[in-house]
This record gives sequence, structure tokens and C-alpha cells, in this order.
Amino acid sequence: MTRRRLTTWGALLGLLVLGALLIFPNLGNRYLWEDEAETALLARNVLRFGQPVAFDGVHLISQECGVDSDARYVWRQTGWLPIYVTATSFAWLGESTLSARLPFALLGILAPLSLYALARRSYADRVIAWMAALSLLASVPFLLHVRQARYYSLVIIATIWILYFGLSVIERHRLAAAGLVIALTVLLQSTSFVSAAVLAGLAAGTLAMRAGLGGLLRLAAAVAVALLINLPLLMTGGFGHRIAMMIGVPTPAGIASRLTAFLIESELHAFPAVLFGVALAIGHVLSRRAPVGDSTPAENRVTRFLLVFTVAYLLVVACGPFGFFRYLLGLLPVFALLQGRLLVWLWVRQRVLALAVALLAVVPDRSELLAGSLAAPLGRYVREITHDVDGPIKGLVRHLKLHARPGDRVFITYGDLPLRFYTNLDIRGGQACEDLSRWPEPDWVVVRYFFRFRAAGPRWTEDEAWTKRYLAALPSQHYRRVELDVADTIWDNIPDPALHAWDPAAYRMRLTVYEKVRARAP
Repeated sequence: MTRRRLTTWGALLGLLVLGALLIFPNLGNRYLWEDEAETALLARNVLRFGQPVAFDGVHLISQECGVDSDARYVWRQTGWLPIYVTATSFAWLGESTLSARLPFALLGILAPLSLYALARRSYADRVIAWMAALSLLASVPFLLHVRQARYYSLVIIATIWILYFGLSVIERHRLAAAGLVIALTVLLQSTSFVSAAVLAGLAAGTLAMRAGLGGLLRLAAAVAVALLINLPLLMTGGFGHRIAMMIGVPTPAGIASRLTAFLIESELHAFPAVLFGVALAIGHVLSRRAPVGDSTPAENRVTRFLLVFTVAYLLVVACGPFGFFRYLLGLLPVFALLQGRLLVWLWVRQRVLALAVALLAVVPDRSELLAGSLAAPLGRYVREITHDVDGPIKGLVRHLKLHARPGDRVFITYGDLPLRFYTNLDIRGGQACEDLSRWPEPDWVVVRYFFRFRAAGPRWTEDEAWTKRYLAALPSQHYRRVELDVADTIWDNIPDPALHAWDPAAYRMRLTVYEKVRARAP
């Protein structure tokens, strides 16, 4: 093995270690929030029943008034692969916050290495590959999402290998079609909505790079095989239902609104397109007379592929009902690869400009920069993973474990799923829209200050009105108010960068619970 190859392998090992240092610390500190607890509870039921079912005879797992499972309570709202990954971790390591997140964190550590491989097959310059891998690893949205017990890591790493094998299939590389089928299977079994966006981007990008009829046919054949292989399980898991729920009947105004929101989110938290646009214009002017070599035609085709992939992807996710950052996760590797390519282009023309752009792209929080704040997202992230953070769920679970009795009934307006995971109490409420007409008066009542986020789905409006009547009917004299020493942040550990509660202690609103006054023993 040559010295250069040894150096490369050593640097890749260093990248792996750096990823572990940024992703592993305090992985089990913050409690699972609602979406993560959904995955964990379904994984628990997989170990018990052999498949993800939403009802175990006592507890209903739902955030959609029960429509997220079928008539037999078989889960159909999200892909099954993350649930089975979590179930496997539980089987090996036992149930805990750490074991729920660990497999996804491991995939997150492998993502920059995978992106390095994609960049090396796409561009001749090794520096581009290193810049892309480091750009992804320095992305705070990437770091936040891969520390979650959800499908996020699977989307990121599957998209990288879909791009790798997709480009290889076009070029007729051996075994590339098999690799593409496997990568597509991982994505399809993780999330249907983002799968549609990635497939649209793959098709549009291939057309844009003028791959030729042979390349198009090979790619189409591999995609068709992946869809046929996965179709039975996708139908069992409610693939069509999930697509219909997510896309519905989009309107032009709605698409335009969500597309604008996604572009702003990308600009502020993932890829500073405006900054790069200005820098490229300046670099072009400054290097007009400089004899600087450009990319090869093949590399230019890859860049064109990535740009068109991004546009098609954004148009598809803009058809969905929500603007959460998580739907952009398939673009994070693309953004990192484009960022690496653009930084190297600037570097060979104007090094000071390239360094300035790199610093501005990574260091300051662009969402706060216009307000005069120089807060650094990566610094804020490092502080979070090196300190213990007590969110509302952690504080509530701690209080109930200290003061609740076995079998106590708890009604909570939001946050029922984490309580069902962390306690053995009888939990009701949340967004499951359960019938509580025969449920006795609860021993604990938790009214989150925000109560409901939306009332547009099936039965949500009725359930909101019913919940208000239910709470008003509870005799106030039966309860005493207890204010916990934790903030009542809305989504606790949600990873979306604009919604993530970096410092829950800074929120003024305290979490309040109502404890039933119990008769004293004689």
C-alpha cells in the first residue's frame, strides 16, 4: 500500500472518529419526543406481536386520531424499516433512550464516509470529496437529525448510495444495478413521501445530464425492479395511504407557499445559495484573466444532475401539507457535495474569497445574522451535547416516578407517547382521539400550554372541542396545581433547526400538572 493511500485511509479514520465525537456524546440524555416515542412504542410491539401494531390491548399509538393504522391496528403512517431497526436494537440492548437512537447514530457516522465515496466517483479532485464530507459533518441539521430514533439517518445514507449507484448504472458499471435496488429498498421502506421526491430528482437529473437512451433504460429497469420487489410490503404498510395523506390535493398557492418556505429553510440552515451566488459572480470577475482550468465535461454533467435533482426534489416535497425541515434531508448530501465543488472552484480563483465564504457558510447562524447576532450553530450544538438538558418530558416522567402510584391514570393534552414509553401508568390523551366515556377520573392531568397545533385533519376539530369539554367537566376541587421546574417547550427535542429548543431553561412557561387530591388514610 502506497504512502498516499495510507494517508487517505488514515484521514478517513479520522473523519469517522470526528463523526463519533460529534454524534455520540449524551445520545441518551434528552428524552424521546413524540415522534421518536412513536417509533419506540411500535418497536416494542414488534417484539411482542411480530409486526408494528398500534394497539396492545390497553394503549393506542396514534398522532392522527387513529387513521395512522388500519382496521386491524396494523401501522401504515410511516415506513416499517426504522421500526424494525429500533426493535432489533431493543432485542439486543434492552429498551432505553440510548438503544432507541444508537443504530441511527451509527448510520449518521457512516454518512460522511459514504458522501466521500460519492464525491470521489463524481469529481476528479480529492479536495472536493473532503470538502463535501466535512460540509455534511459540520451541518447542524444533519447532526440533529441523525441523533433521532426516526427514519432520518436512513434517508440520508440511502440517498447518497442511490446517487452513487444511479450514476454508476448510467455509466454501465458492474453490479451497480443491484446496489441501486438495495439503496432504493432502504429508502422505500423508510419513508414513502421522501422516496417520491428522490425518485423524481433521480429521473429529472438523469434527463438533464443527457445520459442517452441506454443509460435511461438501465436506470428505469433498476428502479422498476426495486418497486416490484418492495410493492407487496409497501402495500401491507399502507404506501398508498401515506402518499395520499401527505400529498392530498395540492393547490398552486399551497405549493408556492411551501416551496418558498423550503427555499428559506435551505438558505438559512443548509445551503447559502445567495452567498454562493454572490461569491461565484465575484470569483468570475476576479479570475477573468487568470488561466484557471475548469471541470471536465463529465464532471459538469454531474453538477447539472445535482442541480436539477434539487429542483425536482423541492417541487415534490412542496406538494405535501407541511413544511418541516425533515423533508429536505435527502438534499443534505447534495447540498454538501455542491458546497464542496463550489468552494474548490472559488479556491483556485481567489483563496481569500473561498475562505471567507467557507467561514460564512459554516460558522454564523444565518437566521440570526441579520439581527446582528453572531451565534454559531455548531458551537451551540456542541454545548448541548456536552451538557445535560432537562426538557418537559424528562421533568414530567421524573415527577410521576417519584409521586405517582402504580396504576395511576394520567390524562395529557400532548406528549402521551413518551409517557407510554417511559412509565407503566395508564396514559390517555394526546392526539389519539380515544373514547374516554368509560375511563375513570384521572389521577393526574397535564394541560400543555399550546394544547393543539392543527385542526385540519380527520376528527381533530371534534376532538379539540371534546377535550375542552372533558377538562371543563373535571371537578377543580379534586385537584391541586403543581408547577414543575422545567419549561413547557412545545416539541421538546424536535430536530428541525428552527424549532429545536436549544435551551429549554430559557423559556418562561413552566410545565404544570394537576394532581388528584387523595383521601388521607385514617
